[in-house]
Amino acid sequence: MSNEDKTWGGKRVGSGRKVGSTIDPALKKDHRIVVMCTKDYNYRLAVLAKEQGLTVSAFILNQIFG
Repeated sequence: MSNEDKTWGGKRVGSGRKVGSTIDPALKKDHRIVVMCTKDYNYRLAVLAKEQGLTVSAFILNQIFG
């Protein structure tokens, strides 16, 4: 069996990230801030964020920066 006969592993035609699928570099979220909190605060943040239809990160950033 040659490598061309295999149907698993390796590079496939059409695989990988599509051209133009990346976002504007100015909008890329590639920095992380870690906040330690109690289980209760974590739950309360999650509930508040969900009520507004946001992720916890988006909720916190909206609270700080408006």
